[in-house]
Amino acid sequence: MSFASQSTQQQFPYSADLVFDVLEKAVENADMSIKKSDRNLRRATVSVGMSLFSWGETVSISVNKIDDESCVVAMDSSLKFGANVTGAHKHQKNFDKIIYSLSDLLKELHP
Repeated sequence: MSFASQSTQQQFPYSADLVFDVLEKAVENADMSIKKSDRNLRRATVSVGMSLFSWGETVSISVNKIDDESCVVAMDSSLKFGANVTGAHKHQKNFDKIIYSLSDLLKELHP
């Protein structure tokens, strides 16, 4: 397993378009920012700022349709400075922040 990058995915019981529409606000609520976004591809690149243990991370997110009522959010995270071993634990924390923020917003919109 590489310290510089990591991946995860999470299934949601909502349409891919709805999840992507909520993604920007979820990222903002997780104290991150969208660098680039493409609604047609349902893909976004997110920047995570520096912290005590990391020079920052870049998270690529894609929302993939399973059917009309469910999707999978796939995330790949890489350190902005690959040799920073102390920042490796940040990937899962960032994934969790995005996933839970997204879930909370979706539950508010569609309880």
